[in-house]
Amino acid sequence: MNDAATVPGRLSDQVALITGGGTGIGAATARRLAAEGARVAVIGRRLKPLAQVAAAIGDRRSAMPVSADAASADEMAAVIEQVGASFGPVSILVANAGGEGGGTAAEVSNAAWRRSMRANLDTCLVTARACLPDLITTGGSAVVVSSLAGLAASPESVGYVTAKHALIGLTRSIARDFGPRGVRVNAVCPGWIRTPMADAEMDQLAALRGLPDREAAYQLATSQVPLRRPCSPDEVGDGRTISAEAAVHLPQVVPTKIIAVHLNHRSRVAEFGATLPPAPTYFQKPTSALVGHGGAVVRPANCQYLNYEGEIAIVIGRTCRNVAQADVGAYLAGYTVANDFGLHDFRDTDAGSMLRVKGSNTMAPLGPGLVTDWDFRGKGLRTYVNGTLVQDLSGTPANSRPVKPGDVVEVEADGLGLLRNHVAEGPLPVSVELGAQPSESEEVVSTALGGDWEFRGIRPPRR
Repeated sequence: MNDAATVPGRLSDQVALITGGGTGIGAATARRLAAEGARVAVIGRRLKPLAQVAAAIGDRRSAMPVSADAASADEMAAVIEQVGASFGPVSILVANAGGEGGGTAAEVSNAAWRRSMRANLDTCLVTARACLPDLITTGGSAVVVSSLAGLAASPESVGYVTAKHALIGLTRSIARDFGPRGVRVNAVCPGWIRTPMADAEMDQLAALRGLPDREAAYQLATSQVPLRRPCSPDEVGDGRTISAEAAVHLPQVVPTKIIAVHLNHRSRVAEFGATLPPAPTYFQKPTSALVGHGGAVVRPANCQYLNYEGEIAIVIGRTCRNVAQADVGAYLAGYTVANDFGLHDFRDTDAGSMLRVKGSNTMAPLGPGLVTDWDFRGKGLRTYVNGTLVQDLSGTPANSRPVKPGDVVEVEADGLGLLRNHVAEGPLPVSVELGAQPSESEEVVSTALGGDWEFRGIRPPRR
């Protein structure tokens, strides 16, 4: 994470709208965006704290407090009109409004459930819906403030946990629908932050568990998070940045299956001295093989034939079957770059299933992003190892060769970007308790090194 130093003027052409802007994360975010030059509208139900935040930021040309219910469509429509008249169209949305949602599923009342959904989920949907026309016009961005409770359930918080999980789904849905129209949408999932609401919850926890004070409750609540402490609002809302190189990139899709085509380039067929079948043949990779851009591709300690294969991945976006070729385009979510790594040490022992060859963990890097309107015609596909060009074709080209720990493998496709991964040595060898061990048979060596072996097609390889 980089130093959180302010960069004055970086956001001088931006207009930010922040719900839940009177306290905590919302107020800290407003201060930071204004310090970077953005004009900021802070939205909430209580005008007094909003006015205090706006006054601390500066003059009326920089900050505007607006009292409104973020879950009310009529009130948010009026807010957008007021902000537009004073500052211009919204280009940054921070959907931060939220509230409590305690109790278990057995005890939560209908009224409490609805209050939680309205405070945490409805506010985000209604505000995003009101802002989207501006965000499309400006090519803007939206940040949805979810919670660690949106990733894992905390006890006795059924309304809050459900709503925060739903916020992540809402974020994905908006990103899927409006990303192609130039709107960036992301969610952040803070842990415990020292806010008035969190303080009140810690006081309740201290009383419930017989703890001496609020600090002891915070210590208990954060005992299993990496920092082992609560954060301040400024640590979430201060605009800290992380470089693309330092970021952890997740695969942009989590599919139900990964289907690949055998030998789908003539140069690879010629390299093997093989004959193309009359129709394509396929194999499958498990989703556990996925790894994102920048991630490590792990070669087990007692293996040596880990080969790259730069390829294109087509992402199916809708459930379908028996689709006519002419209708395929309607089912595509987009395209991305892939590297079909193979652990050929198991090429003979796992013949047929290809399970460990193609399905071992990290054998399916995808990235860096998903492109929806890519035209494959006339595009190039290149693979590099440590900066040296090793493949320059499409499909599964020839010259797939082993790489070793420490190597950096990059696959670049025109219009799709560059997927970069590094090879890492696994901490353990393949256990003898898991069956056949890596080998150096004729089949393994000839496949890994791209050569024909003398009796291919005449007799089985020696093992």
